[in-house]
Amino acid sequence: LRQPSLPLGFALYDDNGYVKRGRKEPPWHKCFRLLLPLSKNIINFMMMFSSSVIYNHAKLRSSAMCSAGEDFISQRIDWQTRYTFSAKEKDKNTGYHYPIAIGIGARYYDSEVSVWLSVDPMADEYPGLSPYMYAEGNPVMMVDPNGMATIARRNEIISPYYDKNGVFLGTDEGGFTGEIFITTKEKFNNYKNNNGNARTFDIQKDVDVRPMKDIHLSAKAEAEITNHVLSNSDEVDVSKLHNSSVTVFSGKSKNGVLQGYNDPEIVNRLRTDEDNEGNVKILARSGGFSSLGSVEAILNYVGVHEFEGHGIKGYSGGKAPGGTNYIAYLAQYRHHTFSKLSGGQQKEIMNRIFEYMEYENNSLYYFHKKSNTSLYKSYINVTR
Repeated sequence: LRQPSLPLGFALYDDNGYVKRGRKEPPWHKCFRLLLPLSKNIINFMMMFSSSVIYNHAKLRSSAMCSAGEDFISQRIDWQTRYTFSAKEKDKNTGYHYPIAIGIGARYYDSEVSVWLSVDPMADEYPGLSPYMYAEGNPVMMVDPNGMATIARRNEIISPYYDKNGVFLGTDEGGFTGEIFITTKEKFNNYKNNNGNARTFDIQKDVDVRPMKDIHLSAKAEAEITNHVLSNSDEVDVSKLHNSSVTVFSGKSKNGVLQGYNDPEIVNRLRTDEDNEGNVKILARSGGFSSLGSVEAILNYVGVHEFEGHGIKGYSGGKAPGGTNYIAYLAQYRHHTFSKLSGGQQKEIMNRIFEYMEYENNSLYYFHKKSNTSLYKSYINVTR
């Protein structure tokens, strides 16, 4: 394709916000360089100044107004649209924005001064916060998608809560996902709103609310929390477990009796066997389940790898030619929970995939390595 000619005063920008051809970069170029990642459909900017208007002749043939807040870049396409650069609706009669959908508690937002024009409909639930505040004053970590509750952004603190006996207390506004925390029923109730959920912003500041992975739980409590997480997944049939529960081994007594919960056996970390009735027996040493730390990690390690991989599908092999252990690790990588695991957990899984594949399916191992497949690229990126 021929490159378009550039009228006097125009400049052609690349995807990184640098001038490719045309006039010298203006002093305001950095602001657009920061915005480029937010608008992948607008590339190769061609701009010129005309008073306060920056005309942006891109593939969308749109123009942009340079002002404060939401309107810093506000698209005006050839045909009229009430949606602005960040896809929020703008009322043409008032010039204000609806940051949330009409009909579910929408409030007007004035982008010029970056404030709400009415109080939070849930202000009574947050007496310590300004009713004109968005996302509890923490928009980097939190989001309020419908105006009725603040939740944490992806991969931030959104959590279920249990007591030290493994009894489920409830969740915060983020729902049943994220890191698992231990507290008391009284503490949890102190931070509940009318919907029965804990207020994340408040409860996470309480020193008596601690991550499960940092607390030593009894064998029964650890098993009960793990069972509850698994039972909340459509992918795990807890009734197929030995006595409908996972097993925790906590050690031996002085006279050699095995201690723990649900017919414990000696195990180093995690292991899956079959009981006399053909049920799946998933065993862990004390701390093995709780150290996983989150709902997603329990579902990924225990549900996907141990229950489905070893218990139901029978993947095995122990690094022997023809073995299938590597497939159980592949299943963890391909599961939707993988992206929410910690960096260390992701690295462990990727290492195990190729560590076992090299011995169990050597030709497949070298195929991935030689062809530099997407799986091998992910392995390099995660483990570097």
